[in-house]
Amino acid sequence: MLTKFQDDWILSRHSRLGLLITVVFLLQASLASNVTAQGDNDLPVVKMSPEMRVEHTQEQLIGKLPCGKLAGVTVHTRAEEQALRQRKQECLAQYRQFTPIKAIR
Repeated sequence: MLTKFQDDWILSRHSRLGLLITVVFLLQASLASNVTAQGDNDLPVVKMSPEMRVEHTQEQLIGKLPCGKLAGVTVHTRAEEQALRQRKQECLAQYRQFTPIKAIR
């Protein structure tokens, strides 16, 4: 059987060990939070605005394609087909500027 002194010594030993573990844990947690807080300052700040984004329609994108890529375009609607036809006419007009007049006739 343990004496009162031995019993108190064991309890105080466990208390000190628990206190030491708690201090180490809190110190580690505070160091980890400081590291993440410093890392957050290095990141760029992105400011968001409530403005709506405009998404381009397929017809608008066809109108901006370079002339050399029009041959590979696949259309799915009549509006796209009309936009492609119009873009081809614009490209043809650009190429006609550089051909001799007698060659066209």
